[in-house]
Amino acid sequence: MPTPATPARFRVIVDADACVPPEVRATLRIAVTPAEPELLLERIPIPRLALERGPFEAEVIAQACAAVAEPGEGVIYIRTGDGYGSPDEAGEAARAAVEARGATFHLVETGAALMAAGWAAVVAAEAAAAGASVEDAAEQARAAGRRSRVLAMHEHPEVVGLIAPSLYVTPNRMVTEMAGEVLTTLVASPKRPDALIALRDQFAAAVRAEGGRPRVAVHHGAAGPAAEAMALWCERNLDAVEVVIAAITRHEAARLGPGFLALAWLRAE
Repeated sequence: MPTPATPARFRVIVDADACVPPEVRATLRIAVTPAEPELLLERIPIPRLALERGPFEAEVIAQACAAVAEPGEGVIYIRTGDGYGSPDEAGEAARAAVEARGATFHLVETGAALMAAGWAAVVAAEAAAAGASVEDAAEQARAAGRRSRVLAMHEHPEVVGLIAPSLYVTPNRMVTEMAGEVLTTLVASPKRPDALIALRDQFAAAVRAEGGRPRVAVHHGAAGPAAEAMALWCERNLDAVEVVIAAITRHEAARLGPGFLALAWLRAE
């Protein structure tokens, strides 16, 4: 019989706003920084969410990274790149804190938002479980970050700055591609059902054009039924390796707004 792989001696930690589902993190032993996040599962008024808007402190992120570091072992920190939760100095602060514990540190700058960064953490943790070296796992994570994309439907595009707020005009819903900090509008629709259909169709066209079998995360902000319906459609109509539902954090919802829905996928190599 083949010898089972020896799990690698390092931990993977990812920004909370990558919104890796808790059950996925638990299975793969992925840690989260700066702390276990509260998910947006029920609608909260936008003014209340706005109170939570802004970046985390680099030192708090560094402390979370140090907490999973063991002397003589390693830490891979998967950093989002949406210009929101993780400040620019977080990587170096984390490096200093981890190395002070006698562990090696590897930073993966995904330049991505949501599960476009989260898939990199999943790939790194799977590599760890398969016995890969920390260097190989970090490289696999970087490659996964380059192969991931996010398409989103914004129920409240004014929250994310796509349109100006108005007291008198009902805003269009916006379908966008989220590439890190850059949001590119693809479709505008006044009706939510039409916008969700546009999101689905844009996503399906992109996946089929790429070929291969994707890994798909369906994000939502207090829109569980819509996410479940989208996930079911993906399972029935796309030859996906897996489809997971990933609620966004309250902190991320302060930037993206309630009613948000997105598809983040890792395309096949």
